[in-house]
Amino acid sequence: MKRGREFPSVTSGQLHSMSPIPSPTLSAPSPRVNEGMSQGTLACPSSCASTSTSKCGRGRTRGVSLEKSLGSGSRETIGAYPGGRVWRSFFHCCHSIDEDWNVGPRKNQESGNINPAKLYKKNYTNKDGIWTSEGAREIYERMDAFQRQCDLEGKTYTEIEVYSEILGKKSGYVRGLGRAVKPPPSSTLTTQSSDLQHQLAKARDEIEAMRAAREKDLQEFTKKQAEMEATLRDHREEQRVEQERIRLEQEERMKMEQERMRIEHEERIQLEQERMRKEQERLRAEISKELEKKMSSVMEKKMSDMSKRLFSQFGGSKSFCFSAVSGECLGDQKSLLLRLKNSLEFDPSWSTKLGQWNQNVDCCLWEGVTCNEGRVIGLDLSNESISGGLEHSSGLFDLHYLQSLNLACNDFGLSQIPYQFMKLKNIRTLNLSAAGFAGQIPKEIAHLTRLVTLDLSNNFYRTGDDSADVQLILENPNLATLVQKLSELRELYLDRINITAQGYEWCQALSAALPNLRVLSMSHCSLSGPLDSSLLNLQSLSVIRLDGNDFPASVLESFADFQNLTSLSLSDTNLDGIVSEKIFGVQTLQTMDLSLNYLLQGSLPEFSRNGSLQTLILSGTSISGTLPHSVGSLEMLSTMDLSFCNFSGTIPTAMTNLTRLVHLDMSHNGFTGTIPSFSMAKNITQIDLSYNALTGEITSTRWEELLMLESLYLGSNSLEGPIPGSLFSLPSLEWLDLSNNHFSGQVDEFSNTSYKLLTLDLSNNNLEGPIPMSLFELRSLDFLSLSSNNFSGYLQLTVIQKLENLSELDLSENNLLIECSETNSSAVYSLLRVSLRSNQLKTFPDCLSNQYNLLHLDLSSNQIEGVIPEWLSEKDFLVTLNLSPNIGNFLGSTLFFSLSSNKFYGSIPRSVCHATRLQVLDLSKNSFSGPIPQCLIERSETLMVLDLRSNDLTGVISDAFPSNCALQSLALNGNQLGGELPKSLAQCTNLVVLDMGNNHIEGAFPCYLKNTSMLRILVLRFNKFYGPIGCPGPNSTWPMLQIIDLASNRFSGKLPTNVFSMWKEMISGEEWGPLKVNRFTLGGGNFIYSFTYQQGISVGLKGLEMELKNVLTIFTSIDFSCNKFDGPIPAELGGLKLLYLLNLSHNAFSGKIPSSLGKLSQLEALDFSSNHFSGEIPVQLADGLTFLSVLNLSFNQLVGQIPFIKQFATFSETSYEGNEGLCGFPLKQKCGNDEEPGTPSPEFEKSHWKSRTVVNWNYLCVELGFVYGFGMVIGPLLFWKRWRIAYYKHIDDIFFRIFPHWYLRNEYRRRQPRRSHR
Repeated sequence: MKRGREFPSVTSGQLHSMSPIPSPTLSAPSPRVNEGMSQGTLACPSSCASTSTSKCGRGRTRGVSLEKSLGSGSRETIGAYPGGRVWRSFFHCCHSIDEDWNVGPRKNQESGNINPAKLYKKNYTNKDGIWTSEGAREIYERMDAFQRQCDLEGKTYTEIEVYSEILGKKSGYVRGLGRAVKPPPSSTLTTQSSDLQHQLAKARDEIEAMRAAREKDLQEFTKKQAEMEATLRDHREEQRVEQERIRLEQEERMKMEQERMRIEHEERIQLEQERMRKEQERLRAEISKELEKKMSSVMEKKMSDMSKRLFSQFGGSKSFCFSAVSGECLGDQKSLLLRLKNSLEFDPSWSTKLGQWNQNVDCCLWEGVTCNEGRVIGLDLSNESISGGLEHSSGLFDLHYLQSLNLACNDFGLSQIPYQFMKLKNIRTLNLSAAGFAGQIPKEIAHLTRLVTLDLSNNFYRTGDDSADVQLILENPNLATLVQKLSELRELYLDRINITAQGYEWCQALSAALPNLRVLSMSHCSLSGPLDSSLLNLQSLSVIRLDGNDFPASVLESFADFQNLTSLSLSDTNLDGIVSEKIFGVQTLQTMDLSLNYLLQGSLPEFSRNGSLQTLILSGTSISGTLPHSVGSLEMLSTMDLSFCNFSGTIPTAMTNLTRLVHLDMSHNGFTGTIPSFSMAKNITQIDLSYNALTGEITSTRWEELLMLESLYLGSNSLEGPIPGSLFSLPSLEWLDLSNNHFSGQVDEFSNTSYKLLTLDLSNNNLEGPIPMSLFELRSLDFLSLSSNNFSGYLQLTVIQKLENLSELDLSENNLLIECSETNSSAVYSLLRVSLRSNQLKTFPDCLSNQYNLLHLDLSSNQIEGVIPEWLSEKDFLVTLNLSPNIGNFLGSTLFFSLSSNKFYGSIPRSVCHATRLQVLDLSKNSFSGPIPQCLIERSETLMVLDLRSNDLTGVISDAFPSNCALQSLALNGNQLGGELPKSLAQCTNLVVLDMGNNHIEGAFPCYLKNTSMLRILVLRFNKFYGPIGCPGPNSTWPMLQIIDLASNRFSGKLPTNVFSMWKEMISGEEWGPLKVNRFTLGGGNFIYSFTYQQGISVGLKGLEMELKNVLTIFTSIDFSCNKFDGPIPAELGGLKLLYLLNLSHNAFSGKIPSSLGKLSQLEALDFSSNHFSGEIPVQLADGLTFLSVLNLSFNQLVGQIPFIKQFATFSETSYEGNEGLCGFPLKQKCGNDEEPGTPSPEFEKSHWKSRTVVNWNYLCVELGFVYGFGMVIGPLLFWKRWRIAYYKHIDDIFFRIFPHWYLRNEYRRRQPRRSHR
């Protein structure tokens, strides 16, 4: 069949001119078109057929024209496709249809052509066969009639002819139809095209305007966001700086206090050690004396036998003589020694040498004396408790043959070293260490040219003030002069002598004069570096100890050049930087101590296999990284101390090869993984792996093979699983700490208990089940802690009677049903501290009644009820008793007694008045009833704190306060007390806190208390006081006052104008800190107590009464609410710049709100509700109170617009309700010129942001209760060793968390004597 010609495209204007064609629906595609399209192609309406791809792609403009031409009926269908994308799909489909239909004209149905009428019907009916418009139906009927007429007449027709006949003559093609139509007039097309271009230009302008507006809004938003972020950063930085300043101040104060306690602790330990040493020496002397007597009797018998033999040999001659044999003391030597003994001051009971010198015995046999051919060449008087000086000891300096003299560890009364030492020309060894000498070292020492060993170390006396420490000084002569002539010197010990020299000075002095020096010990001599190269000339040096000086890290590499170096100790020398790996490569090095150099960084290198290292101490440094696997090649290593470093990673399994290991301390690091077995180290005595992140179980580490193990510390890790019973059976174990882990399961009964175990700490784990009775077979136990576990079951506490040495028992935080009702008169009295807190104890533990040495008893958070037993008041040494649920309190028999927050009832026992030294009595929050015993009021001459709050006490307060009243805090809030406030209370001039709230006390304002100038807190709320509050007279009333609460009374009149200027603490108070009632200190005999009492009170806030647990000295409050005050508010009230809370609600105040209140820049809560205030809200108030978080101005007579700035823009409608004249946001009533509040300005955002972050009411207003802060130093630490050890262990744990650097120094010094002893 011949192809028909292509249909030309029809423009949108032409399409619009075809008025007879009804508007087609785009959702009704032609079936024929869909059949001719490939799979996946969008179905297109049959009214759109085009062969021009370029014209099909004109997009949105054609879509707008077509929409106009199709009319409103098709606009809904077209608009369903967003962004005009339907047109691109529509014309794309048109192109496909054009290709399918471009096959020429069809003849008729008989020849297989398409019926034009039916095709038209399919295009203009929906899927249900309903016509899209009535016009389309008419056209179809006309087309059908025309075709039937042609068929009857036998005429052929084409599709174009049908469409032309019905629709008119063809002059182009309709896009999508392919049918010829009559073209519209050109004028119509021109007009429509112009309108279309105009509308498109207008739409384009609108789009550009919208885009520009959006870009502008985005720029403004970005700018505001940047400003807010900058403000936030500034605020956070300010807050961080302030917090850092406060932290540093607190740390400095605590550091000073801890240093003082550490010094006292060291001195007490030294005294105790000295006493034990003297006791040992005394016993040794007694043994020596007995041996000497036996030897003397043996010698006398031998001499008698020898005399008899000689007498028989010489035939009974009476004239024979003996020559002096070698070693027999010459007469002049004995006389010199006896003269020396008589000139020295010493304690014969402690002396083991001087006290045993017997003039009837050969002096060469005396203890401490060495002879050669009858001449004294050696004298050892160390540790003889010699006191005084040596100025008059001429016998000593006349021993001209003396070669060795040891006077170490005595007390020569801080006297100078006598210059007479120069007479001892033959002296080769001189030891004056720790002998109590002070002052300048005499230049005569430099004349002892034959000296081989000189030890002047540790002549140092600490006074507590670093600037006043007494020690030897080497200034004139200086170090160079002292050693200039001592060329034979091999060993030099000058520790803790004040030398103060630069590196080049002391290095050149030593290298020039001492070529043969082997041992150099000059620790804590105020030396500094760097080292001078001349020191390398001393290649004989094998031992170098320079602890406590000031050197750079580079000196480590310098020491690596000493070829014979065996021991290097640079502890606490301020080394910083990266540790040199070269020093670890010295093959001869046996001992290395770099501890307490906190800034020393780096990591450990790989160790060589042929190293000689025996002792490695790096504790207290910042060396980090993992421990190299090659550490297992240090086969000679016996001591490794890596504590308080930054190591991480797992502990190398190669450490199992360290068979000679004796001391291992890797505590306070970040080691992870499991614990390797140390069973190959048969001689190991200490393992400390505490405070790491170790995990896993410890059941497979073969502990039973460590027969020499004395201490095992695995606390504060994440270890889990059961605890192996073999640990309790190690024969040498004395210390076992497994606390703060995740050990679980039951602790099984075990056999073969260790009889040496002193300390057992299993606290803070997940252990459960009953406590094994085997634990009470560890007969040497001194400390036992099973607290914070899940132990359960029944426990009869009398089982502890088996532990005769037990001084501390802690079973707290478990679920034990404890009974302790039996009393055994033969029970031991060793217990010092018992804690049964948080168990199921129902009665007082009467089995402890005969523990007369008990110092601390904690029974809090149990279920104890009933009457307090008498035996509690009979404990003469009891220092702490805690019966409250949460707070630990002091109770000495005479200092501090607290039963706070329990269920005690009945009257207060008068026997409490028998505690003649009682200073703090706290019986608050119980159910005590009846009157307050008058003896308590009379006892206020020594009583400093009396807290009886929240009971049911009745009656009146006795007017019996003594003239020398010492009360600082009187708290009777929350009782049923009546009568008047006693006038004698005015004699308590040291009163700091007076809390009488919530009672029935009546009377006028207590102006008679105005002389109590220390008063800080006055609470009279909810009573029956009346009258004005002004006090006559010019004297200041309570200048230290920071909280005054007179709410809910019947006070009346105007507020006095002069009273506010007297409250200086609210105008310019002291620095931040908790409110403290003064530190109480009481000493006597062997006891010294010191503690601080912190006072909390209740305040009104938001209509509620809340208790402040910590009352800061910066917290100030005025609450005059619910009274009958009237008149205006004095403008002077605005001078209280430090005021935090102001409540004047529910009174009859009138007048305007003073604008001066805007100066209360620290104010956080303001309540003026239910008064008669008038006028407008001062703008100064809204602008100045930037910290305000609570505001209530409701129910007054205020008028005008509410200031919508800063904090005032954050409050709700309830803050302003009841003021009919107020308008503006947040009220619904609008002002005349009021505009809707929009987004706050950036200035507001900035100030509002800061004001919201500074205030922290969660810190100021906390849960109910008082807080008692305290610190104490206890005399019994000097006399009970076991309790002292346990006490300081817990104190050290606390101090480490606060001051790790101080703890490192203390811990290191504590361990040094232990290592040297070993």
